[in-house]
Amino acid sequence: MLRGFGTQRGTIGWGWLLLLFAVLVALLLLLPLPQLSLDRIRARLLDQISEVTGHPCEVGSFAFYLPAKVVARNLYCGDVLIADELAGHVSWWSSLRQARIVVTVRAVDVQADFTRMVPRRADYVAPGEADREWNPPLPGLTVLLQGSRWRMTLPYDEGGTTLVISSLVLSARVNSMGGGEDIGWSLAGADVTWTRREHSVSVDRLQLAGRWKSYQGLFLDTGEMTGPQVSLRLTAVDDRGEVSVRSYMDAAVLAAFSEHIPVIHGQLFVAGRLRGSLLDPEVDVFFRVSEGAWHGLERANLRARFARVGPSLRFSAVHLRHTAFRGTANVEFSLGDRPTLLIAARSVVSLPDRALEVAGVKGLPPI
Repeated sequence: MLRGFGTQRGTIGWGWLLLLFAVLVALLLLLPLPQLSLDRIRARLLDQISEVTGHPCEVGSFAFYLPAKVVARNLYCGDVLIADELAGHVSWWSSLRQARIVVTVRAVDVQADFTRMVPRRADYVAPGEADREWNPPLPGLTVLLQGSRWRMTLPYDEGGTTLVISSLVLSARVNSMGGGEDIGWSLAGADVTWTRREHSVSVDRLQLAGRWKSYQGLFLDTGEMTGPQVSLRLTAVDDRGEVSVRSYMDAAVLAAFSEHIPVIHGQLFVAGRLRGSLLDPEVDVFFRVSEGAWHGLERANLRARFARVGPSLRFSAVHLRHTAFRGTANVEFSLGDRPTLLIAARSVVSLPDRALEVAGVKGLPPI
């Protein structure tokens, strides 16, 4: 084991040599700073943010501290991005211990409207031009984002969707850069509220961890979500992207994520698995709605199996039970180039008058 090398005064540890080397490198990098005024650094940073938002940006105060820390307060990009404070610095001690660059970013009181952001178009690059450029691999990088009091408007649907987060910690560890990224990430949030039109979901605690692999996709290792309306747990089954899902929730939660799902009252249980990238997963889950209510249908029980592979969706072994009737069905439809819909159903009616009432028909027609 290497412990250092001897001198007349003792032994110098390798860690201290690395620290000394890092300080020397930092000083060399900072030598040109007298030639670069603080105004130029500020203008360059604001220009970069403006390219992302598509709006001119201004900042109330801007400060740069040695060896590498930037603090911006009262940032305004029109009314699409407002932040009371943005700060970032390089954690030198953590960088030495982890043998990688560790950057910490803090964002406080952020309001962002992504529905109105129009990023500037990048310069056109001819096909194959980027391939001829040499992109040297960069050293490992870890980015830690700490946020508090965020409010974001998302382009989720035409009606507008808002996401409010009281506390957020996002960590991303880039294991390789150059030929392709392999990023391990984790996300922890508290007091999260998702609102779509008049529907909202509140989460007390959110924890996710996974990986991003270039040319493969986004994968999840673990996930947990708890709140007054939902309890969800996700666990990776293997390293090929298969995830086990188990959740109990208020069925009305689903209406907050799709306008095609009606408001259904009752308890929803979901169990199954997801396979592949979360950006386009294969789905195979069983779900059950207990004591469900929808329009005139009350105290109904529903269970079924749902599977998704690409554009093909299938509901199989659908069982609906009510005091007035019961039924079974299989539904399969494809959203490909040639949409198709196949339905096979059967029902048994025990109380015809009540069944017609549920369907919106008042009484049997006279014979």
